[in-house]
Amino acid sequence: MFVALLHTALLGATLRVEGETSCPTPTQVAADVQKILGLSEEYAPKIHATLTRDGAFIDLRLSESDGTSLGERRLEASEDCVVLSRTAAAVLAAWLTDQHPEFLVALPANPASTTEANTATAVDTTPPPPPAVIPVTQKPNAVAMKNPSARAPSTHRLALGAAIGGGWASSQFVPAVWLALSLDPVTTGWGAQLSAAWLGAHSQPLGTGAGEVSWTRWPLLAGPYRRFALGSGTLELEVGPALGWLRLEGRQFAPNTASSHAQASLGGYGALRFMPKAGAWHPFLMAAPVFWPGHVTAETNNLDSQTRLPSVELLFAAGVRILP
Repeated sequence: MFVALLHTALLGATLRVEGETSCPTPTQVAADVQKILGLSEEYAPKIHATLTRDGAFIDLRLSESDGTSLGERRLEASEDCVVLSRTAAAVLAAWLTDQHPEFLVALPANPASTTEANTATAVDTTPPPPPAVIPVTQKPNAVAMKNPSARAPSTHRLALGAAIGGGWASSQFVPAVWLALSLDPVTTGWGAQLSAAWLGAHSQPLGTGAGEVSWTRWPLLAGPYRRFALGSGTLELEVGPALGWLRLEGRQFAPNTASSHAQASLGGYGALRFMPKAGAWHPFLMAAPVFWPGHVTAETNNLDSQTRLPSVELLFAAGVRILP
């Protein structure tokens, strides 16, 4: 047993694997790569791999010393640590053999096979046929294809969002709370979101001495969005339809003369969000104008006092998107 372990350690050089993951550990991944193939002493110092955990996934990267990327892949961390380590090692071995097969160390012959060949030679003096040449690149590729856990990772995931901020309309700011459920892309690309906002009440005068109207319009928003990489963070652009619940209420009227009214209204919205890179919690800043076509007018019963409600509201918010 000691001789076999010593032989494995001396077969080529070990790949440098870096990372702070504990399942699997970089040391275990490097050992599994060593079991699949060996690297020459000339090539091993020129490459390194990194393991980074992002929630339920592990990001695997392989690059050369000058920063040239040899491969990137996201693995779903739903298996145990041993299976994850072997899967990562198979992917790394496939990248290595595809890029630089000339730097691989040839595996030694099996001692048992050598003994059998010598015995056969003693009995039969006919020279054996030359062995078939099998490319080294086939071994890691076969391991990667047969491993059931090396499946393509999901490109989207469900996420929850929450934010607080304010709404602006009629030259007034009111408090606002925003909640959302989104189908979020893992990196960049298209996503979809359903959100709702609660805003405080605005007030507008109806005329001189005619009291005022208090109104709220809570929007329900639904639409696709596109995420772009932007420096050290990401930028999201969103657009879609809006359904608002408008409620009007008279104030400062004589007793028993003020009334309230509620109705639904249709509109549209756009949203711009900036998110710095983070882990499972993604903070963001958002600005979202909401447009309500047509005109809504609040007036008294005798029609001598009235006011028109604004058709544009602007929502500002700061919050987080939570990735389960």
